[in-house]
Amino acid sequence: MNDSSPTKLILASLFLAYISLKLKEQCYYCFLGALVTGLFFLIFGIYKLVKQR
Repeated sequence: MNDSSPTKLILASLFLAYISLKLKEQCYYCFLGALVTGLFFLIFGIYKLVKQR
């Protein structure tokens, strides 16, 4: 994950957030897992973007 571009990480986090909203009605714990993973990718992507500039 260290060699990924920050924009790819941010896009992955947005995709996971979208998927987690679809999973919310089917499996609550899957929703929480996908949401937490998406937030982690978002924070890491923003951190890499700020560090890069």
